[in-house]
Amino acid sequence: MESIKKVLYFIVTGFVLLSVTQYTINFGVKQGKKDQIGKVNQLMSHQINPQVICFGSSVGEVGFNSRIVSEKLKKSVYNCSIDGTSYIQYKGLIEEFVNYSNNNELIVFMESYFTFQNPKQVSSLERYIAHLDNDNLYQSLANQQPDLLWKCKYVPFYQFIPVSHVFYKNSVKGWLSFIKGSEEIDSLLGQTPVYRSWEADQDEFLESGKSFTIALDEEVISTYIKDLLSHKKQGKKVVIVFPPVYRGLEKSGLTDFGPIRNKFKMISAQTGFPFIDFTESEMSNDKVYFYNSNHLNSVGADIFSAALSDSLILNRIVN
Repeated sequence: MESIKKVLYFIVTGFVLLSVTQYTINFGVKQGKKDQIGKVNQLMSHQINPQVICFGSSVGEVGFNSRIVSEKLKKSVYNCSIDGTSYIQYKGLIEEFVNYSNNNELIVFMESYFTFQNPKQVSSLERYIAHLDNDNLYQSLANQQPDLLWKCKYVPFYQFIPVSHVFYKNSVKGWLSFIKGSEEIDSLLGQTPVYRSWEADQDEFLESGKSFTIALDEEVISTYIKDLLSHKKQGKKVVIVFPPVYRGLEKSGLTDFGPIRNKFKMISAQTGFPFIDFTESEMSNDKVYFYNSNHLNSVGADIFSAALSDSLILNRIVN
């Protein structure tokens, strides 16, 4: 009997210690205000509430200059784009924002040629795992890896298994920020500009790279349309934007943007939300505005952001 009590004691003690450890780590992660984890934390805690917000992947993160758009539109603006994510992953962030925002006037969907991919694997899970109690976020991630996300949410301490060391570094940084009590101000309003010119290996890629077909997953497209119509029903205004892409991709025969352009046009017609296409703009012909074929550098981002703002005003998409 005594041995059974000792075993139970160690089991209960271990469970409590692991529970405290998990809570402590997650609490630290949630305190971070910088970089991608900072965007997730602030949105999950409903601290991001601008009049104009941009969602997307790294294409939006580097290419949408919030400060220029804010100056042009005379509105508060924030760039909530997160690198390495396709639509099917960051849709949960959009849904959470739509549900709580009482100040928003326009949501910019900053798209790319991989918007309609379905990667079936969550990118950078460590950025999101502390917030799996949020239904919108959990469902969007579970759409990609249901078994993994279920275990992370419901199996005690399982979340320690799939995360990388970045998760623990974020916790330490968050705790330090919490202890200092300092407010970190993001002067770039969510943008991460890239101050590089055209990378040399891109020319080699365009000359000898393997051609590829742009993915148009019908399940993702159906979800995309359904979500847009839901946002419309909630009274939100959305604009779909396809930013500049270096046209050498098409000219070299590596791929064809025609099908995805047509798909965006179809979605625009079906939902009533405007679609603005910059992939055939003049700046798409000039390497000086890019650091690789799909991402604008800081020079290109500034010019594009000004042009986008002018288009929003000219087409009366913003008041």
